[in-house]
Amino acid sequence: MAIDPLKVTQNIRESYIRYLASTFRLRDANLRELFYREVEKFLFTNGPILEATPPFKNGCYLKDLVQEGLLTKRLESFVYDSLPYLRENPLYLHQEKALRKILSGRNLVIASGTSSGKTECFLIPVYNHLLREHKEGKLTPGVRALLLYPMNALANDQLRKLRDISHAIEEKLPDVNITFGRYVGDTPKTKKEGKDQFLLRYPDVKPVKSELLSREEMRENPPHILITNYAMLEYLLLRPKDSPFFDGEYAKNWKYLILDEAHIYSGASGIEMAMLIRRLKDRVCRNVEGDIQCIATSATLVKEEEDFSKVAEFATNLFAEKFDFDPLNTSLQDVIKGEKIKTQIKEATFNCPIQLYSELDKIIREKSDSLLERCYEICDKFGIPENVLNEAKERCDGDVKRFLYEIFSKDKKIIKLERILEDGSKNFEECIKQLVDKNNPSDEERQCITSLVNIAVWARPNVESLPLLPARYHLFVRAPEGIFVSFYPEPKIFLERRELTDDGYPVFELASCRRCGQEYLVGDVKEGKLKHSFAEVDTPRRNRFFLLSGENTQLEEDEDQEVSVPEEIVEKGKIWKLCIKCGTISEDKPTCACTHESNTIRTLIEITPKNRILNICYLCGLRSINIVREFIFQKDAPTAVLATALYQNLEKESVKEKKILAFSDSRQDAAFFAPYLEFTYKRILFRRLIVDALSQNNPLQDYRLRSLCEDVLKFAEESSVFDSDMDRKEKKKEIWRWILQDFCGIWDRRNSLEGVGLISFIPVIPEGWKPIKELQEFPWNLSEEEAIVVYRTLLNTLRFNIAITFPEDGPDPQDEFFAPRNREYKFRGEVSDIKKGIYSFIPAAGKSNTRLEYLKKLYKRITDNDDENDKSKKLLGKIWEDLRNNWIDKGIEQYSNCRDGVLYQLDYKYWEVIQEDNSSPWFICDRCGVIIPESVRGVCPTFNCNGRLGTIDSLKRKEIINNHYRHLYSNLFPIKMASQEHTAQLNTDYASNIQQKFIQGEINILSCSTTFELGVDLGELEAIFLRNVPPEPSNYIQRAGRAGRRLDTIGFTLTFAQLRSHDLTYFREPEKMVEGRIKPPAVEIRNEKIVSRHLYSIVLANFFREFPDYFGTAESFFKLEISDISGTKKLKEYLKTEPESVTKSLERVIPQGMHSLFNIESWGWVGNLIGNEGSLTIADEMIRDEFTGLKEFYDSKEEEWKGTREQQKRNRLNKDLDWTNSRIETIKRKPLIDFLASHTVIPKYGFPVDVVELATLSHIPASKNIQLERDLRMAISEFAPSSQVVANGYTWESSGVKLVRNRALDEYWYVICPKCQKFDREKRTSEQTSLRECKSCGHKFSENDVRTFIVPIFGFVTSKDYEPRKPGESRPKREFTTRPYFFDYKEPEEKEFSFSKFKIKCRYSSEGELAVVCKGRKGVGFWICFTCGAAFSERQRGKHKTPYGIDCSSALRGPLHLGHTFKTDVLSISFEEPKEDTKDTSSFWFSLLYAILEGASQALEIRRQDLDGCLYPSKEGIMLILFDNVPGGAGHVKRLMDEQNFNDVLKSALSRVKNCSCGLETSCYGCLRNYQNQFCHEQLKRGIVLEFLEDSVKSSSQFGS
Repeated sequence: MAIDPLKVTQNIRESYIRYLASTFRLRDANLRELFYREVEKFLFTNGPILEATPPFKNGCYLKDLVQEGLLTKRLESFVYDSLPYLRENPLYLHQEKALRKILSGRNLVIASGTSSGKTECFLIPVYNHLLREHKEGKLTPGVRALLLYPMNALANDQLRKLRDISHAIEEKLPDVNITFGRYVGDTPKTKKEGKDQFLLRYPDVKPVKSELLSREEMRENPPHILITNYAMLEYLLLRPKDSPFFDGEYAKNWKYLILDEAHIYSGASGIEMAMLIRRLKDRVCRNVEGDIQCIATSATLVKEEEDFSKVAEFATNLFAEKFDFDPLNTSLQDVIKGEKIKTQIKEATFNCPIQLYSELDKIIREKSDSLLERCYEICDKFGIPENVLNEAKERCDGDVKRFLYEIFSKDKKIIKLERILEDGSKNFEECIKQLVDKNNPSDEERQCITSLVNIAVWARPNVESLPLLPARYHLFVRAPEGIFVSFYPEPKIFLERRELTDDGYPVFELASCRRCGQEYLVGDVKEGKLKHSFAEVDTPRRNRFFLLSGENTQLEEDEDQEVSVPEEIVEKGKIWKLCIKCGTISEDKPTCACTHESNTIRTLIEITPKNRILNICYLCGLRSINIVREFIFQKDAPTAVLATALYQNLEKESVKEKKILAFSDSRQDAAFFAPYLEFTYKRILFRRLIVDALSQNNPLQDYRLRSLCEDVLKFAEESSVFDSDMDRKEKKKEIWRWILQDFCGIWDRRNSLEGVGLISFIPVIPEGWKPIKELQEFPWNLSEEEAIVVYRTLLNTLRFNIAITFPEDGPDPQDEFFAPRNREYKFRGEVSDIKKGIYSFIPAAGKSNTRLEYLKKLYKRITDNDDENDKSKKLLGKIWEDLRNNWIDKGIEQYSNCRDGVLYQLDYKYWEVIQEDNSSPWFICDRCGVIIPESVRGVCPTFNCNGRLGTIDSLKRKEIINNHYRHLYSNLFPIKMASQEHTAQLNTDYASNIQQKFIQGEINILSCSTTFELGVDLGELEAIFLRNVPPEPSNYIQRAGRAGRRLDTIGFTLTFAQLRSHDLTYFREPEKMVEGRIKPPAVEIRNEKIVSRHLYSIVLANFFREFPDYFGTAESFFKLEISDISGTKKLKEYLKTEPESVTKSLERVIPQGMHSLFNIESWGWVGNLIGNEGSLTIADEMIRDEFTGLKEFYDSKEEEWKGTREQQKRNRLNKDLDWTNSRIETIKRKPLIDFLASHTVIPKYGFPVDVVELATLSHIPASKNIQLERDLRMAISEFAPSSQVVANGYTWESSGVKLVRNRALDEYWYVICPKCQKFDREKRTSEQTSLRECKSCGHKFSENDVRTFIVPIFGFVTSKDYEPRKPGESRPKREFTTRPYFFDYKEPEEKEFSFSKFKIKCRYSSEGELAVVCKGRKGVGFWICFTCGAAFSERQRGKHKTPYGIDCSSALRGPLHLGHTFKTDVLSISFEEPKEDTKDTSSFWFSLLYAILEGASQALEIRRQDLDGCLYPSKEGIMLILFDNVPGGAGHVKRLMDEQNFNDVLKSALSRVKNCSCGLETSCYGCLRNYQNQFCHEQLKRGIVLEFLEDSVKSSSQFGS
């Protein structure tokens, strides 16, 4: 069935609201109710939005071009069989124009949308050319057309169309053999392998003779049409065996170069592609302009005709061929865009009842042989004119889709809908209102209009044509920013950041305990007031937690929790007094200017967290990771909620048909989300199965855990939720894991089945046992039933602390599944042992635990007095004696050993599972919300909770039933979900395998970065989920376009707007993203680093053609194990002869303006390749060093093996020896091109600059399928020692830096002036530095001001002994961040923009110098061993382990920072006539900087991550520095030197700060904040720059007029 957008939107919104309300429960009933109301009315969703693509204008028929003589007549003999829609239908106008241009020999850019026939625009001329060659007897083997795609999947998509054409040619023109071949990474080597692979992949497809399936065939007879991707083209140009494509007798007839998805080649990637194209043309036509006809295509290259000249300029720079666009001369217009038809104003033939749409929608989803007849009958029944029906039936040729297309193309409402949408996308609700002409349509009317859209999308004239209404739905959901509370004069809750109410009273940020709901205020004390606070990058987090308390609040710790989570994780602080009227805070009564009224002073208790996160609630005592948190969720939790809701709403017959493609801009986001989603969904799924099992056994009678396990196993197998490779034993162990985690409430007790009131567990009472008599005597006076409940309550405390036995057929207590509490726990009467996990039933003197605290509360409730004589503790001791004497082997297991004495565990076999029934309602606490089946005098069992238990009335029951998790456990459809990462962190073959599994439905959720953004056909895909708003509209259009490509249903795109200004801006105005203006890309070839690698590729390609034996693997070139001259030395010998072929190629390929930079004429570039510091020389030394190190490690382990006879030790050593052998072989067999690319010798597409690796030294198989690489600027924080990254479902941790023998890492002295923040650095060549004073302000530096950073150019490494773990729910912390610093630029170009009130001076340089520095955790640096490379974020004493796990006694150096300097495009902006009252503040300058950066990103459509900035204190004053975030530059900031662009940037910046809803006195992620600028969050205030930008835009408008 098609997605119902209204139903899906409602379900997603309800699920999201339920989640937010359930996850953040406040203890205070008044605040809780205010919060619920605010959540309900807050606009968290925007949509659904309906977008439709109007049809394209028609041109002439294909046969007209044949008759004109532009196309050969022989083309007609087969083209209509392979492209049947061209027989009766005209070409689109843009197709006609494109064909005429290409056939006339002009280069061309084709910019038209998806399904607009771009492929036919170039395929028809290519086949026409080949047919003419055949007629002339010139059709010899050899490439005529290269179809170049960004990735394999796109190359694969083209094959289906080529096979159809080839089938038709073989049938109609058997004498013609036009060959084609797809040459990508997985193309088989031999002819036999190629045929076998084809039959395996396409068992139902008949092979064509003209398709060359193997490398062997293509090398022998190069195909006429070659399909590949840009990465493989790099290989082809280098690999000597592939020379026949470019050299020799078969390489003389190249005609066409066709580049698809051309819009992606902007900035650095554009430079890469431009250089690759120049190298290709150099090989096949010596770069003679005009020899090859160049064609670029894209669905998202340009929208506005005014940008066509810029597109022509872009194409000219990209291809180094002439592209023109003269708006007055059609013969000089080399940019063609699809032209849309405006809806024709015509008389509608009929206006049918809207119920017809619903009836037809139901019918067309059924699979029936008589579908056409049934549709006819229904249409006739609802009054469609008979002449319309008969005409449609006659024209449809038995095709029901064509039948409905013919009918409804005349339908009044569909025509009206086309008119509504022709000016742009619209909110679907607004469309419905207009179509039914009502402000409040009924549900039935909504459903009927939804069916109308479904029919219009389903109906089409033929299989290749667009449907009647090419449409998509879009829904946007935003992240919450926090809960903010004002207490005066009445409590108010806000869900967007603000520091003051409209009346000027202070607003505070709230956090709460996930277990008991206790409220905390979060912030920092500044100038005597409690203000919002944010994380600092370079200093410890200053976020402080203040528990809202009453005067008599007593904070006690639960001794059990000290055993359960033994780390010292938090400290209690001092008592504060807060004035809620003005925000003043002090240790005594606030002395503030406001007039204190009654109840304006609140008592706060400060809680000081360790390591930034509050892991204990001091009210309820629970210790757990992030137990107290703000209402700012990690992006993973809310997106998992949305993905689960969307997945459940895909109404498919088979689970394999339920598929969602989930996009993240960040690889780490995509990598973590896959296992996170699968884990959280599986937890919900198994809880749902537990509920199902219980519902089948109701009423329950003595139903215990083992019975539950068997029943859940049965239901799980019936629901096919297990992986197919699991046997019954493994399945049962899996079931036990989920049952035990719920039984003990290990992770999320509040959200467990028990926590939401669906089930509970009670101990089985020993037969004949009675509770001790003291409970029924004074002062307790309990009934026997109440006394039994007391016992059960006390035993529950041990259950929740995992002091239980584990089933023999279940998991081990040490199972990683239970981390971080994966250890065995026991208990005894007295004396706990934290190290051994032993609880004390009775707490030690002066301490408390949940059991004692419960009895004290019970005593108080019964007697109305505090227990001052320890009666509760005495009673607890008597209960313990009773348990020890009467419960052993009847619910409690007893153990003993000589060290610890007698220990005990609860026996899981003696626990029943129960559900609430009507005869005995359960209880809920009015404070903490805990739900339990039994109550004694209303005392809450939660530690430190003074709430009262009451029976669940109808109002409370409604709240409970609306709980997000309870709803899922009760209503989730129990089906499996398989989720997998697909990012560039995976190696190519493994990633291709994952893609195939997704297409086949073995994987349901594919969590990818940008790997599938482009025109990949992923089969029948209905739903797209974007986990952030993409950088540009072109990205959005491409991602959304993945849905509905091969289905007869409408695609649905769900987008989550994260807490960042870019996302929230487009959330408010989603139409700008859905159909936004697309700025043309730009390419300027002058990035020295990128061009140098292409230069080296030219050199190496020539070398390999001369010495082909050196090509292949790393061993082939470097000769690691054979005594032969290495490739590096051989290359040196070769280059000494200065081969003329190399010289000529470099002169032709390297841009003329860069010849002197590389010293082309004098061969000065050679040293940078093979000199002492040359990139190939260093790469050679790196691989030899690693190879030698492994050999030495192997020898040492072999000696150990010989020296021991202990079998266990030998087994361990055998494992080490096998691992070492495997790694040695991996190094030797590594493809040489891959190695050279990863070591920055030749181009590595996607990593244009300083790429380094995190080498994973691991035994586990998952490590073989990953390749962790980053640009060095990012690597110094993401790969820094002790940093963790997620890849292929595991967390990998860096343990050191890579070193190379006889090569030192560069070291620099650096300083950041404490007074003005100016950065300076110098190479460290001695123990003394010349950095004495600031060059800007003259401040004298102290010794502590000057620090050292090293440049880890060889990369990073994990430890061999580190065991990677599944990430679970906690993503690795980003502990280390970097900050850019500008320090110099050369020969800047100046421009001055004059406004009415001031002047702006811009200076641009392509040689700006910047540095990034990672200072380690809390800025204390790293301690590094320069012997073995091991590195630590904290100082180590004594010996340490090397990354290979060997003891090393070398001294560590530290503290050292990690750093990297680079050159890039820089723009400085300085302002004359500053506004004195604000412009001297860093707050103003930082706010202006980030407003302009956000404005530039949006106005110029530059990805925000490709731009950055900083402040630069100069002698002229503060300057704003904007720079390209690509070393070497990409031409982005240079665009601001254009006055119109600069004005557009200012307007966009103004819009950003003007239209945000946060307070003027602050800022939020919707305007100025992002992750990287955390260091200045508290200084970013949108109001402070609003007036300045308003003046700027106003005066620029006046100036412009």
